[in-house]
Amino acid sequence: MLDCQANLLTNLDLTKNFQLTYLSCVGNRLANLDLKNNEKLTSLFCYANRLSGMLDLSNNPNLIELECFANQLKVLRINKSIKKFNSFPLIYLIPHGEENFRIAIDEEWKKLVEKREKNYPEMKIITLSDLTALTKELNLEKLKDKEFLSKFISKEAAAVLKEAIPSLSLRIILDNLANWMIARCLIVGNRLLMNKDKEYENKLESLASQWQKCGFMRPKKSEYYRERDELVNEVLSGNKKLIKRISDLDYVKPEYKLKKEH
Repeated sequence: MLDCQANLLTNLDLTKNFQLTYLSCVGNRLANLDLKNNEKLTSLFCYANRLSGMLDLSNNPNLIELECFANQLKVLRINKSIKKFNSFPLIYLIPHGEENFRIAIDEEWKKLVEKREKNYPEMKIITLSDLTALTKELNLEKLKDKEFLSKFISKEAAAVLKEAIPSLSLRIILDNLANWMIARCLIVGNRLLMNKDKEYENKLESLASQWQKCGFMRPKKSEYYRERDELVNEVLSGNKKLIKRISDLDYVKPEYKLKKEH
């Protein structure tokens, strides 16, 4: 595994890294990338570089994740044995038709939800029905609708990307929508720990609506990691004092909302 993001690299020699399976070299100044000796590579994230001409991945038959947008590539060559394109640029997935596109959406969204459930206990408290409904609306025709796509990626990002949308993968489009899961979990967690903090909540919601800003979404207090499991379990057990702190949030599950007294 090699993660060398944002290091102003202009050259990266991996010709002797035969066991490499994961490479993230996002946000450097690489003009070319030679991966012909990295046959075991499964994940490649090389977007936001200066790659031009051709990116030759024909000798990488095990590749399952590829993000290479925001470069100046004219040719992208992949191994002919690859048949699953959920996490490849959309130009590879689109030709397989609407039915396969729908299957890919459901598979990728399920993975993202499961990932968040593993990392955030607050997922037991919040609902994702509105976010899931958006994924159900997404289809091949809607990919051309930048107004609709702005529900997944910001309008600013959609405008900058313009005709480069097909260079994005379905995974990264859905992952941007999944940032809202993180924001909701952190808001719920912070309320359970400290009560309402509108400034912090507005900041999280702003970051969730922006392109690729999940790395800036963090708990306000370090105690959050130490106490969140216990606090969530208290809510699940019916602690009314804690439930009252989150009851007004639209995305809290109905069973964790206090009934209004008449």
